[in-house]
Amino acid sequence: MKFDVFTSSSYYFVAYCLLHAATVRTLRAKGFASKDIHIVAEKLPSTVNAIATSSMALWLLFKDIAFANQFAFTFYDIIAMLSTPETAHFSSWAHHIFGIVGVGLTRLMKVGAYFPACFLPPELTVVASNLLYLAQKYYPDNSDLIGMLLALRCAIFTAVRLPAAPLCLLHAVASSSSDDPVESTNSSTSSDLSDHEAKPYHHTSTSAIIWRKVQNFTRDYSKLPLIVKVGSAFNIFLFTGLNTYWTILTYKAFFRYLAGRKARTLTKSGNVHHI
Repeated sequence: MKFDVFTSSSYYFVAYCLLHAATVRTLRAKGFASKDIHIVAEKLPSTVNAIATSSMALWLLFKDIAFANQFAFTFYDIIAMLSTPETAHFSSWAHHIFGIVGVGLTRLMKVGAYFPACFLPPELTVVASNLLYLAQKYYPDNSDLIGMLLALRCAIFTAVRLPAAPLCLLHAVASSSSDDPVESTNSSTSSDLSDHEAKPYHHTSTSAIIWRKVQNFTRDYSKLPLIVKVGSAFNIFLFTGLNTYWTILTYKAFFRYLAGRKARTLTKSGNVHHI
């Protein structure tokens, strides 16, 4: 293992810090309250990271870049969370701490990248959360805008966060390798049959195919290093729980809005920071 794999992450980290510093300077010049400056400034780097990481994670070619970028941003964001008087939600800390450990170990060991990569596209939800935060904070009387953003956030969380783990596992099982030899069905093979009769068709039940796929996946997964197997399983369960919890919060906030109750700001309205 070589620790120089984090060199690229250091460049991204510096870039996020510089973007944050430039935003803070602009906000101060605009007269923003000192207590709000850092949490508001964080919204720009986090939006940039959300769009970049969620997009790059969809292509294998950019997988390592996406990991490097996400590691750097998470490290920056932990510092930003410590720099603001607004207390970050416990789930945000869990997401960041276990996320940065998972991404870091993946880049070090160069194996088992599939499962951490599955949870990068859902970072897109940060864009909706940031827009909602700013609307609630600076346009609290614009009910239509807040309602639209609440609905948008529900839709994005439902589309990309809630199904992330199930789809990840489903794809892993479906694409698992097989030891079965590939038998050609080309008609030319009939000449090799002494009786010139058609090759008999053997029907395999759907349940048998699924079970074989599960066996293949289990076999492939068991070949991973122990730390990768344990870490991947833990993170899958953790992030499945967090994604479900956050999605429920988005709907609670939206239903509260529909019921005509004035949406409370920050985490009490289901607007968990940094997610």
